[in-house]
Amino acid sequence: MRQTGNWKLTEVLESIKGNLVKNTTVHSFSGITDDSRSVQANDLFIALKGSRYDGHNFIPEAIKKGARGVILNKKQYNSNLSQDAAIIAVNNTLEALGKLAFFQRQKYSYLPLIGVTGSNGKTTTKEAIAHLLTQHFAVLKNEANYNNQIGLPFTLLGLNNSYQAVCIEMGTNSKGEIALLSSIAQPNIGIITNIQPVHLLGLNSLEGIQKEKGALLNYIKDCFIYNQDDPLVSELARDFNKEKMGFGIKKGEVRAKNIFLKNNTIHFTLVLPETTLSIQTQLLGKHQIYALLAAAAVGVY
Repeated sequence: MRQTGNWKLTEVLESIKGNLVKNTTVHSFSGITDDSRSVQANDLFIALKGSRYDGHNFIPEAIKKGARGVILNKKQYNSNLSQDAAIIAVNNTLEALGKLAFFQRQKYSYLPLIGVTGSNGKTTTKEAIAHLLTQHFAVLKNEANYNNQIGLPFTLLGLNNSYQAVCIEMGTNSKGEIALLSSIAQPNIGIITNIQPVHLLGLNSLEGIQKEKGALLNYIKDCFIYNQDDPLVSELARDFNKEKMGFGIKKGEVRAKNIFLKNNTIHFTLVLPETTLSIQTQLLGKHQIYALLAAAAVGVY
């Protein structure tokens, strides 16, 4: 992934607690990427190690293509690297990416951020919320389902003063990921779509999934919006002591009733705290209704 912007070398070093291992005349970067194929002149290249690749193997290529800075694991430092690039060594480049994204989020902490998680429906819910908000605001969102420890930070690195709101989804398949992503994103509004038996290999049990998703609540600044029809989500909401709003077909301040299908279109009455609206959607399936209800609840809030 790649994001454009203006990052000062001093800010990068401060935010990630990196060690500048070579003196340099570089003062700032106009792009950040982890993909050597997308490197452009004056970029900062982050060498990430994945299950199938190691970005450290592509550092020479990135520098050759114009990268003026590299963030690498200190154990991978090679003194033969170009003198023209700022070489920044850290203990863990993935952690450094998260710290850089947190720094960017803090620069724009005044922007309301909606964080969406849940076992199913995260992407549809995020897209529905973003679509609703773009009627009035310029919204930054994850592209596709870039919702992990790489995709979410890179999304936040795209923050700038042209945006008025942020909507991101957060995924997990192992313990501690939602807490980590939430600590980076600092959501004003948090949403849990549902809690279902998925990712059991990494989270062991339904109770483990509930605990993992529930970690979001520790980072919500303002309001928890939740699927009140889901008993495990509702259980989490009971202990949340800030503002909260439920949505659902059976329960919730925002509800759907009189649901019927006609000509491949779902029709329903949207019940809001102060009014009702007639809704039609070609998004088929009961789960799609929940995504629209979550978006409506954000709109009400």
